[in-house]
Amino acid sequence: MVFSQSHSLLKRLWGQFTAGPGNRWLLGPEQAMERSLLALWCLNLVLRFWRLDTPTPLTFDEVYYVAFATDILQNQPFFDAHPPLGKQLIALSIAGFQASQQALGLANQSLAAVMANPVSYRWLNAGIGATIPLLGGWVAWEWSRGYAHRRRQIFTHLSALLLSADGLLLVESRLALLHVALVGFGLVGLAAWARSHHCYHPLPWRLLAGLVLGACINVKWNGAGYLLALWCLEGIRTWRDRTQRQPPQATRPWLWLGILPCGVYLLCWLPYLKLTGQTLWGIHRHLWQFHIQAGAHPYQSAWYTWPLMIRPIAYFYQGLAGNESVGIGPATPSPTTAISLYGMNHPFLVWLGTAAIALLIVQKVGQLRRLSSSAAEVETQNIDRAAKFGDPTISRPRKRARLKRSAIKHLRDSRPSPSTAVVITYLANWLPWAFIQRSTFFYHYFSSALMAEIALAWLMSHWLTSNRPSWHWAAGSLLGLIVAGFIFWLPLWIGWPLSLEALQQRWWVPSWR
Repeated sequence: MVFSQSHSLLKRLWGQFTAGPGNRWLLGPEQAMERSLLALWCLNLVLRFWRLDTPTPLTFDEVYYVAFATDILQNQPFFDAHPPLGKQLIALSIAGFQASQQALGLANQSLAAVMANPVSYRWLNAGIGATIPLLGGWVAWEWSRGYAHRRRQIFTHLSALLLSADGLLLVESRLALLHVALVGFGLVGLAAWARSHHCYHPLPWRLLAGLVLGACINVKWNGAGYLLALWCLEGIRTWRDRTQRQPPQATRPWLWLGILPCGVYLLCWLPYLKLTGQTLWGIHRHLWQFHIQAGAHPYQSAWYTWPLMIRPIAYFYQGLAGNESVGIGPATPSPTTAISLYGMNHPFLVWLGTAAIALLIVQKVGQLRRLSSSAAEVETQNIDRAAKFGDPTISRPRKRARLKRSAIKHLRDSRPSPSTAVVITYLANWLPWAFIQRSTFFYHYFSSALMAEIALAWLMSHWLTSNRPSWHWAAGSLLGLIVAGFIFWLPLWIGWPLSLEALQQRWWVPSWR
């Protein structure tokens, strides 16, 4: 059923991109766009909630996070290496599941009985994970404001579709881990802040951005990458306003991107501090010491290897003997069958996303060089003209600034383009890991990987709105390749039983084993 729905959705997307104006399904009325995104969301829900209780044992870092969430519910002090909000959300998931059991009138609603069902601590993360592709589409929609409506819609749909094919997002959504909540808060912050720049009432959106970004950092410290990205984008916006003599926008980023997120971050600590009796300074000192002393790990990987996915992580492995069944897939008589849950992304999506980011960076560097040479050429011509006609004031700083502004007057407005926004956000979430001395892992690339997928969607939206049929076919071929790869690697993300031979066929790189 899942595969047939994927095939149907792909056919409709491809039909939309190649059809004429009178035969469109997605890009007609706004209601049709909403229906298509709703269908994609339903598909994501199916992929996450289908057999959510598999694997049954606590998997990977669930061993720690679920235990900490249980301690929260039982008012037991504990120490964790990360801020508390992520575990509080898992505790909320367990409490909500327990309340639903009580509402249904089941006989045993004790915490131990509830915890015996893995769905109790996984369902909330699964719901958030199913929504993240739509949040990525929202970010794409807000970033592309001012561009042609058709391209905005294609960019939005492609972003949501590519994020739906993200394997690491799928496997993390089916477990009680932290990165899904972090990315969810981060994407809401990006979209809300972008929307605040072009609406009549920006205050609610700036307030929302500050709130969710503070929450994002309280899930894990690396959530600060989203905040860093917005500060960089605001710096670009301010610079463009000044060079074009535009009146500065009273966005007050020091309040919405400074004081408010810090306040939310600190407030989220209060329940934990009350539970443990520690001070805010003391707990942060312990966290810092823990991270700088973290030892080596067999699955660790350097930050510069992540764009090529050299070393993903095995989350779960279980060999099946005889006719043993794990609740999904057929029982097989072969003793060489196993289920394996891998913290790896869609290989094609990772590699294509990396290529897209690299291409956008090259384009941006070229634009900066042309901008610099254009400004220098204009200034040289005017200085020569001034020397010829006896105007020595042309070399004054004020005159030079005016000439530089004339060289960049082709810029449309002070809004960073979607390509600029996606590159800045990608780098802000990836490059800081170059300065981290502790062991790092491929899942730390999670936030940047989503930006690379949005970058790929931006390039493909350009191809699909061009007048060249060859570009249309190139984009369609990439979409087909991505969908085929998603189906091929899907068993590693949902724990579908595979023979050892089929499992090894999916390990294309020796370091993936």
